Amino acid sequence: MTVKDQNGKTVFSEKKEFSENLFVVEGKEDMMIAEWNVFAQELVDLSLHGGGYTKTETFIIHLPEGATSADVEASFIYEYEPGETATVQKVVKKVNFPKQ
Repeated sequence: MTVKDQNGKTVFSEKKEFSENLFVVEGKEDMMIAEWNVFAQELVDLSLHGGGYTKTETFIIHLPEGATSADVEASFIYEYEPGETATVQKVVKKVNFPKQ
């Protein structure tokens, strides 16, 4: 997610990564196929879940004094191989602040 002020200056930027990783845990039984021992692996799940699961986050972003608007861009990007990505969804919104 990136937020820019009315002059195009980036005032906030954050990137989050979600992944699924397998870690080898010692002491588990061996299988006949030594190269791939499913019983010697422990799943640590940091992935996004389907099935209606949603995640909501709130960010407090400090804009410069006198800011009249902000451009907010958020993207959901899938990395299917290291360095190879596809944009799943991208949302761009302009937020205008009324003069007081």
